[in-house]
Amino acid sequence: MDAKLNQEMANEITSGVQSLKHVPLPQEKIVLPSKQDIQKEKTEKALVEDIQGFDSKALKAVETEEKSCLPTQDDIREEKRRLSQV
Repeated sequence: MDAKLNQEMANEITSGVQSLKHVPLPQEKIVLPSKQDIQKEKTEKALVEDIQGFDSKALKAVETEEKSCLPTQDDIREEKRRLSQV
């Protein structure tokens, strides 16, 4: 009984494979880059090379000055006077 069942399954499998031969295999399409893509890639590559080749020792040292612009007492009085007039 097992041999008969196995034979039937084998026949079904092989008949199924034969019936699927009409289906074409998928073809991969190779898309070549456009002229703009090539130019963009060259520009980006040149920019990266410029950044990597930059000499940071050529920069000058600068000290940072922090400035605080707080209003004076006179500025506060003047603003209060303008607001009260409105």
